[in-house]
Amino acid sequence: LSLHDALPISAAAGAEVFIHGSGFGAARGPSWVSFGPARATEYVSWSNELVVARVPKGVKGKVKVTVVTQVAASDPAAFTALVPPEIYSITPSAGPVGARVEITGSGFGAREGPDNYVSFGGERPANYDYWSDGRIAVRVPRGLSGAVPLTVTTPVGTSVALTFVVREHSLRGAAAGGGAL
Repeated sequence: LSLHDALPISAAAGAEVFIHGSGFGAARGPSWVSFGPARATEYVSWSNELVVARVPKGVKGKVKVTVVTQVAASDPAAFTALVPPEIYSITPSAGPVGARVEITGSGFGAREGPDNYVSFGGERPANYDYWSDGRIAVRVPRGLSGAVPLTVTTPVGTSVALTFVVREHSLRGAAAGGGAL
């Protein structure tokens, strides 16, 4: 039983991974593919020299891919399970157009770009104050009002939406000269 490679070397849950080698067996039977601690549950094809399996849900980061048969387990191949971005919090959760919003989470990528962006109800901000893999600072774009879904999108996928409430600017409690009443 020999595993030569698993391609692509990184993919998200549900993606097909082509595992090349020998001695896998003509049919899957009781054999399986593991992605770290998780067993694949979906197989596209299985032959003696090629197994095509889908990355199981819940696998994150760097793991080893192994083919396990009744006879033996293969040597592992390095693999990185990519996960869509995840938003932990947005601060504040409400504010007017132009307000600075800080988004914390994971999997945002190193910087913003055409494939890495924030969306407020489908509207993308013109620019970002700060962007890192775990934190984004951005201004609420124009043309929005009320409760809107806020998401972060990367090439791996789109986060689950959190609600941001866009409020009207309020001048209540301010004098014409800008001081408090």
